[in-house]
Amino acid sequence: MNKESRILVVDDEPTITDGLRLLLGSEGYKVETASNLNTGINAVKRHNFDLVLTDLHLPDDDHGGLSLLRNVKEVSPETK
Repeated sequence: MNKESRILVVDDEPTITDGLRLLLGSEGYKVETASNLNTGINAVKRHNFDLVLTDLHLPDDDHGGLSLLRNVKEVSPETK
């Protein structure tokens, strides 16, 4: 993954999303964050991401982050 890569971070804890945004952004990655499942799914529909990091225990859905990952694979199969 090169430094121009886009990364989506999805977590309901702001300290996690903010921390990863700052850390990965300081390394030159383009980072977008989402605080819930629906926002994450909408982000994936709007943009192509090279990598999605998600909390597997999102409170929005019984399947949490797994629902997001399934959606990512449908919309953008090349995303890791």
